[in-house]
Amino acid sequence: IVDENVTSVDEQRTTDWMTHNSLPDYLDPNDPSKTVEGYPAPRRAVLVARKP
Repeated sequence: IVDENVTSVDEQRTTDWMTHNSLPDYLDPNDPSKTVEGYPAPRRAVLVARKP
């Protein structure tokens, strides 16, 4: 793992092409570290793999 971060609402947002619900619609408005269901907010990881 070369990088791991909390997924931001800036990268997961509605756009002209994607007008449906997005990350801000599913985060707890009182605690954005959790989803509305109470699960941890999504994280994003970058992995580097090498073919053996």
